[in-house]
Amino acid sequence: MAPPRAMLMLDELIEEILFRLPPNDPANLVRASHICKLWRRVVSDPGFRRRFSEFHRMPPMLGFFWQGLAFVQTAPSCPPLATRRRDLYVDDARHGRVLLHNMRPWDFGGDYMEDAFVVWDPITGEQRELPPLPVSMRVRKATVVCAAAAASLDGVGCDHLNCHGGPFLVVSVACRSPLEISTFVYSSEAGAWSEAISGRHHLRNSVLWIPSVLVRNTLYFALRYDNKIMEFNLGTRQMYATICLPPLSSLVNTVLMNTEAGGLGLATTVDTKLYLWSREVAGRAGGHQGWTQAGVVELGTILPAITSHPEYLGVVAAGVTVIFLRTYDGIFAFDLNSCQAAMVCKGIHHISDIICPYMSFYTPPVQLIS
Repeated sequence: MAPPRAMLMLDELIEEILFRLPPNDPANLVRASHICKLWRRVVSDPGFRRRFSEFHRMPPMLGFFWQGLAFVQTAPSCPPLATRRRDLYVDDARHGRVLLHNMRPWDFGGDYMEDAFVVWDPITGEQRELPPLPVSMRVRKATVVCAAAAASLDGVGCDHLNCHGGPFLVVSVACRSPLEISTFVYSSEAGAWSEAISGRHHLRNSVLWIPSVLVRNTLYFALRYDNKIMEFNLGTRQMYATICLPPLSSLVNTVLMNTEAGGLGLATTVDTKLYLWSREVAGRAGGHQGWTQAGVVELGTILPAITSHPEYLGVVAAGVTVIFLRTYDGIFAFDLNSCQAAMVCKGIHHISDIICPYMSFYTPPVQLIS
């Protein structure tokens, strides 16, 4: 027998209330489910997670990995992460997935070795081991993206609200010589790596270090020692000429980011000032417009503890305007919208520390609230 209309309307009303709970504090949903059986039924509904995600649109940052190993919780009640392979390091995280690799993110030397990649879902615990690369090389940077990101020119083939269990791509990039960059793409649907995609550029001795950024269907990688940015189009599988940095920028203290308008952004520090730049993509036919300075923030008035030049560790992707700053006192998360900062990790950290934010929606499973 179908439930009465009045009961369905009451469920919808309860949903509208629960939708407004902060997505970065899943414990609120657990507490709400204990109010009564009606609220428990609403939260336990299989479609609640999807509707909750669609309401908030942008996944919250639950925490971040640093030094490729440790996980630091930033959400008030982060769910426990599933067990992962401890012999691998965190290299990237995007669209609810985490990419694990056998080379430390800061290890730029060492002998050539057979690369081991695993794509891990920290919420469900699912781990998928990838086959070895077709050739042995010291991978400088690898990233994981939803496969739908390559399906359309504007990169909106998926809203990425609940795609962490679907098809994905892994893009692995390395500088095989001072002049040559090679890229391999793994497709979870094909279960194999592509052939090498190579491009020759006028480079010195580049290292891909800081996290890449996805803008529409294009990945951008920072070439640290050359102070340039390389772009790789996921749809055409082509690399294009490197982009020079804006004035006063150095990739030692710089992070790539998404702008609110959906273009390529960049943040850098000079002394205690934070400079924000934007570069809109006009399409391959029209090329790129020049860099535009989007703002300047005096960090010394916001973080009085800064006694020397702050350095960047990472940035939360697409639409979340939080940048991580390293100082002698610890690591701060700086919100570009509110211009407020909060310490998320205390103490002095090494220059090799690299932050990899983890963003995902999480609603408690039925067994936790029944």
